[in-house]
Amino acid sequence: CKAITGDGQSKRALYENSDEIIYNYRRKIIFNGIAPNLDFADLRDRCISYETIHLKESERITEDEFNTRFTKIIPSVLGKIFQTLSKMLELHESIKGEISDPPRMADFTLYGECISRALGYTPFSFIDNYKERIKINSIDIVEAYPIISLIEKALKDIDHPAVIIGKVTPSKEAELTFQETDKNKNITIIEGLSHDSDMLASAYAASKVFVLPAKYETPGIAALEAGLAGANVVITKYGGTKEYFGDLATYVDPYSVESIKRGILQALEHKTNNKLKSHIQQNFLWDKVAKKTLEVYHAIFND
Repeated sequence: CKAITGDGQSKRALYENSDEIIYNYRRKIIFNGIAPNLDFADLRDRCISYETIHLKESERITEDEFNTRFTKIIPSVLGKIFQTLSKMLELHESIKGEISDPPRMADFTLYGECISRALGYTPFSFIDNYKERIKINSIDIVEAYPIISLIEKALKDIDHPAVIIGKVTPSKEAELTFQETDKNKNITIIEGLSHDSDMLASAYAASKVFVLPAKYETPGIAALEAGLAGANVVITKYGGTKEYFGDLATYVDPYSVESIKRGILQALEHKTNNKLKSHIQQNFLWDKVAKKTLEVYHAIFND
């Protein structure tokens, strides 16, 4: 986000004085590959995606041939580009007032529609195609990041109240998720609570089982908070979770409905106890972590 929208970094110019220099940057990022791994809705919403055309063997040329051909056509290409931009600027103000519900990248949508009309395409054909592309991308996310549908399927087979708490970014993916959860009478969704919220503390205290079957966690602060409140923790086996929870949590495969379901059922059957709570109190409260971090720094500098 910072690289795309613009950011800066300051540092001392010279060690003998307190002057600062600031590096400002704003750059586009290109993801290239057979199947770029863009699993998160927030990232996908900010992406402009396109598929390249496969070249036949008979169409392949050397770099020298490419440069020769490109040099010949570049004057006419630049001429067309400038003509299109000129026409686009003429249309900009009138089209700006016509777009009432732009997607997340509103400026890109506006200029894309202006360029589309400057090239002679039907009004709103660009916006319609762009929104359709976003919808396809959102469906791709659900398929590429199966944890969403896996959790829903696991809970569907468990007759027990479940509360999902978290801020949901508006997207097609979110709509698909809500459509599925609405079908399950046991699932309640609470959208976003601040970390110091009494409601969040109450939710932790009331839960017998806390579930975090993500792709990867190190370890998941929410899981530590839930364990500190006395909940049985069901968590992904990937990442650094076992280093934190040891044998005091139930580990699941985040790609398997059966594994998640089995883990939740086991945790529901287990009686709650204070072993995990005591373990977290002794090792992972902020003052404990700060002390251990300080000890590491002392060891490094003493060496």
